[in-house]
Amino acid sequence: MPYEEKISVIMSVYREKVLWLNKAIESVLEQTHANFEFIIVVDDPTRSDLVNRVSEYAKNDERIIVLINEKNEGLVYSLNRALKHVTSDYVIRMDADDISVKDRFEKQLIYLIDNKVDLVGSQVIFIDENGKKMFDTAGELHLSSKYIYKVLNFQNCIYHPSWMVKTSLYEKLNGYRNINYCEDFDFLLRAKNMGAQMANIAEPLVLYRYNNSGISRMNKATQRCITKYMCSKRKEIEKISVEEINGIIKERKKEVIDCEKYYRYSQEAIDAKSEGKIIAMFIASFQCILRTKNGRIKFIEVCRDKWLFLLEHIKV
Repeated sequence: MPYEEKISVIMSVYREKVLWLNKAIESVLEQTHANFEFIIVVDDPTRSDLVNRVSEYAKNDERIIVLINEKNEGLVYSLNRALKHVTSDYVIRMDADDISVKDRFEKQLIYLIDNKVDLVGSQVIFIDENGKKMFDTAGELHLSSKYIYKVLNFQNCIYHPSWMVKTSLYEKLNGYRNINYCEDFDFLLRAKNMGAQMANIAEPLVLYRYNNSGISRMNKATQRCITKYMCSKRKEIEKISVEEINGIIKERKKEVIDCEKYYRYSQEAIDAKSEGKIIAMFIASFQCILRTKNGRIKFIEVCRDKWLFLLEHIKV
């Protein structure tokens, strides 16, 4: 049975296309669960088109609260600023270029309350820049805390834009730490270390816009390097300073270059998969494994992940 509890939706807007922003906001306003506040932080005050658009939405819907940063402060600052204005017990993360399925809030709230978890994500559907479906994660992400904990030892497995989180968990961890990349993985590791219960819902509830540009690829390479470093320090992640995490890339330039090469081959495999070209997908995947160190590491991680997934779903 649906719950009527109030939800707080937090979203940072930077330089997304107005069309994407419209679709993101409208997917929130059209939710079957209507009892929410929608806190939007504009992180690029020079973009008058974005400021005007969100302000127009706010004029027509009193549930929307618009906060405008004085300058570009970054995602972490913007999310933490939004969290300070939350007035409910439950927080939904939303990205300004993604789309929430119409009953996402309703289903996640039911799951979170009924299963007594602190954070719940979902499977996602990847879409390209034109909104066309590429592929989804249905049947791939781990569902229970027990196996999510195991996977967090070597990679992230809860997509940040799919999160619903108890406000109390954000409060216990003082929100996000001010790191340049992987603030979500850092949050999950800290949540794990304090015993927070986490889960994924088995169905896709978010349409996740996939950016395959060169800039995005380099960002992903940097994120992967930082993720691997965080994994190596996972048991004491709270003791690792923000400065140390932000400075790690300067020490690992060769690894970043290898990661960028890995993502280039990975993108070829993803494109082939989305186009149904299975042979081309396997060729690109093998090139990735053979020609990059991170490709070989990722292959081992995938094998571990699939083995854990099999164990999670075996019916004794």
